[in-house]
Amino acid sequence: MKTVKNETKGILKDIKCVAKIDGLGARFGKDSNGRPFFEGSRTGPIFDSGAFSAHARSKTDDVEMITRATHYDDMLEIFKTADFMSALPNNTKVVCEIFYNPMAEETEKGIKFVTVNYDKNKLGSLMTIMPYTVLDASTGHDSPDKTSILKELYKKSSTKIKIIDPNLKFNEIDIKIY
Repeated sequence: MKTVKNETKGILKDIKCVAKIDGLGARFGKDSNGRPFFEGSRTGPIFDSGAFSAHARSKTDDVEMITRATHYDDMLEIFKTADFMSALPNNTKVVCEIFYNPMAEETEKGIKFVTVNYDKNKLGSLMTIMPYTVLDASTGHDSPDKTSILKELYKKSSTKIKIIDPNLKFNEIDIKIY
């Protein structure tokens, strides 16, 4: 608070602020040959249909875990055929949060992912993607074209699969201490 008071005179502006999203942390993209992939938070790029559920079945009989893995398989299939993938050049990885509606719980307050209810009308009817950054898929470094790639992704948003900028926009916030 002293820094804000002394250095900014109580006015916060030009600060990057990202919405807290309680979705599925994931990555998707294309390898250097243009093959689409999907990654969970604990996997590398997965290219092969059915790989998530096959891995889960090899490790457990837990129905919930296998069902979750099957949803990952379904998302991989979406990424393989989705129109928005045309916005990605080869060797590109998008780091994002995803709301995949089949993994949510319908509640009186809306649609619940993990612990937070969201207004279903503001989400895609199947999936909502909030991309944070774009990387070079082979090195993991920031893509030099990330700004233009993100802009193209946002243009591909549809009512079925919404692609939403998670960055909050505001001019300034006055938090002066009187």
